[in-house]
Amino acid sequence: MILEISILDFVQDFSKGEPSTVHISWLATLIRTKDDQVVKSKHFKTTIKAPAENAKGGVVAFNQGTNIIVNEIAKWLLD
Repeated sequence: MILEISILDFVQDFSKGEPSTVHISWLATLIRTKDDQVVKSKHFKTTIKAPAENAKGGVVAFNQGTNIIVNEIAKWLLD
């Protein structure tokens, strides 16, 4: 099996004032290698408020959002 991850959205949005928000959206696809058949696919997304209006705040929010999505993908794969 191969798990293919496509990053659809990975941005820090300052357009709506403070706090800025981080939007993360990934498409996960599980592919059977022997015949290249898609076993299952799912869109995962989350939005996190940045704790500070600077690069460090964005990194903190990106890390939190990425951890959320990785855990959701792990649960999805175990179903």
